[in-house]
Amino acid sequence: MADVTAAVAAAGAANRLVALRAFAPHCRSCKTLGPKVGRLAAGLSPPPGTGVDWYDVDCTAHGGLCKELGVKLLPSFVLLAEGRGTCQLFSTGPFGVNTVKLRVMEELTRLAPVAEAGL
Repeated sequence: MADVTAAVAAAGAANRLVALRAFAPHCRSCKTLGPKVGRLAAGLSPPPGTGVDWYDVDCTAHGGLCKELGVKLLPSFVLLAEGRGTCQLFSTGPFGVNTVKLRVMEELTRLAPVAEAGL
C-alpha cells in the first residue's frame, strides 16, 4: 500500500487522478478489457490542469493490496485522489470501457476546479 500511497501523493501534488485496474492473468474479462483500457488511457483528453496516472495491479501477485483497496470482483477499477482517498471503486465487464471513461472523466471534472483555483 505504501507504493499506492506514494503514487496518490505525487499525483495529488500535480492535480492528477490515480486509476488502478485490478486484474488477474486467468480472468477472461480482464484480458478482453485490458487492451481497451490501454487505448482509452492513450487517447483520453483530461480537463486542463489535470491528468490521470494509470496502474495495473495483478491481484494474484498483490492480493493483500487488492483486499485493502476493497476489490472483490475482477476486473475492477479504483480511482484515487490526494486528500479524498478512494473516489470510486467499481467493477465492470469485458465491454465496460465506456463506464471506465465516464467515471474517470467525472473525477477529473471534480479535480479541474481545484487546478483552476491554484492558478
